[in-house]
Amino acid sequence: MNVVTNKAIVIAIGIFVTIAITSAILISIDLMRQVYSDVYETDTNISSGFQEFDEYDGTQKTGLDLINTLNKYYNNSNVRVTVIRSGATFTNQNMNIDTINSYDPEETSSPKTQYNDLYNCSVSRSNNDMITITFRKT
Repeated sequence: MNVVTNKAIVIAIGIFVTIAITSAILISIDLMRQVYSDVYETDTNISSGFQEFDEYDGTQKTGLDLINTLNKYYNNSNVRVTVIRSGATFTNQNMNIDTINSYDPEETSSPKTQYNDLYNCSVSRSNNDMITITFRKT
């Protein structure tokens, strides 16, 4: 009877150790999956953040595109839209929304624009992660 009891205890301990090792492996696999998921999500967010501004870099846009861009980033402190026309420079941070949406053909040094004006665009990123989209009148 003593030998049978010892065998039962050894078998029970073996099963317990096997369950503990299997559980530890499954927990570590789940943690790796969560870390991988977080890294993938971060990479996706970073790449989509860059892709948002690709449409402006090295392209030509119209005055309507300029107005839409100014309206889109009007209150965004991380994105500066710079308009260079007739020797004057304006940004979305020093204009009010009424000035952006209106047009006066007599004021060539104002930020007001015609919808069919053409602008060469470029994008730059500063050290403090400020994105600058520049519209230069052609």
